[in-house]
Amino acid sequence: MWMLSFIPDSWIQLAVHIIFGLGVAGLILTWLIQNIFNHFTALLPWIKTIRWVSIVLFIGGLYFEGGIGVESEWRARVAQLEAKIKVAEQQSKEANDKLKNQINSKVKIIKINSASNKESIAQNKEVIDAECSLNDKAIGIYNNAIKNGAQ
Repeated sequence: MWMLSFIPDSWIQLAVHIIFGLGVAGLILTWLIQNIFNHFTALLPWIKTIRWVSIVLFIGGLYFEGGIGVESEWRARVAQLEAKIKVAEQQSKEANDKLKNQINSKVKIIKINSASNKESIAQNKEVIDAECSLNDKAIGIYNNAIKNGAQ
């Protein structure tokens, strides 16, 4: 079956249409020869063979016509979903870029707040270490550090 992928789809469709058409033509021809043109005596011994071959071609062609129809529907569906996936990938890329920018801006804010908290601890080092207990200034700096500088 994978070998059929090397043959262009239009050739396969043409072959299936020809098989189906030969089956229909054979059935019509055998009916006409047997019922209307019965004076063709040379073909009468071959009528049953031609009819059976025509029936096989008709049924096989009909089966493959349905198969081609279903295959084309699935290919159209796949193409439609691939287009949706392409759009979703683009939207995802834009959302990721936006998220990355937001994260970078928050990281910058955290670094700025961390630096300001370190400066404030360094400036108030003697007040904080004076009694080896936490005074209100140390608690304020600690709370400020936890909130990332949000007031």
